[in-house]
Order: sequence, then structure tokens, then C-alpha cells
Amino acid sequence: MNFLTTLQISNMVIHIGDLIRLSGKTRHGKNRIREHGDLAEVAHIDGVLNAMKKFCVIHRHGDSWRWIDIPEDEHMNWEMVEKNDKNHIAELS
Repeated sequence: MNFLTTLQISNMVIHIGDLIRLSGKTRHGKNRIREHGDLAEVAHIDGVLNAMKKFCVIHRHGDSWRWIDIPEDEHMNWEMVEKNDKNHIAELS
């Protein structure tokens, strides 16, 4: 099985281990932030190279997790907080 460790959304590249900050768009999303915190680490990327659909994050406080649909999640907005450099591959020019 081929597991993805990198996901590109527009001009942003996401890697397993990156830290993201979540913000709720709906009442459901805002409740999840209140219950589990807004910082989460990318744990899994789902899809194939040309059809990536979502990524899974684990909240930093506690052991809860959630899937974030891409390019647009119904309940959550997200932003990159910290890149996990050990999973990044340098681009060759």
C-alpha cells in the first residue's frame, strides 16, 4: 500500500507531522475547538497523488482526531502553524 506523506493544496504543501491551527466555521466546528483545542498535528493524508481528498489531524490536547476535507471543509478552517522539517524534502533546481 502506498501511503502519502505529502499533500499540495494550491501553493501550500502539507506533510505528516505539520502543526495546524483549526478554527470553527459552524457551531459543530466551534464546539470541537472548545472541547479539544485549536492546535492539531497532521497524522495521515488520504487519497492518491492526483485526487487527495482529506487529511487527518490529532489534537494536541487529548487524543481526539478529525478528518479535514480539502479543498474546503464544511466545519473547519485551518492554517499552517509549524512545518515539520524532518519530513520535508528539498526541491532540486
